[in-house]
Amino acid sequence: MARKLILCDCEGSQNVDADAISRACKLTCSSVFTSLCTSQIDLAAKELAQGDVIIACQQERQTFEDLAEEINVDSP
Repeated sequence: MARKLILCDCEGSQNVDADAISRACKLTCSSVFTSLCTSQIDLAAKELAQGDVIIACQQERQTFEDLAEEINVDSP
């Protein structure tokens, strides 16, 4: 099971309560990013490089899978 859940509020389009999510899923959560699939993609790469993470974004799943392949790490 992943050790860290990476969160994003999709340009502020949703309220994300990292503490509540962490308690509910019993995982450490990142701070809440705002544009992880675009202007913060470098931060996504850093998180992926740490390994054993889940990025909580179905809409941009392919983006993050491609990024993982590009930087030669496991897919989130």
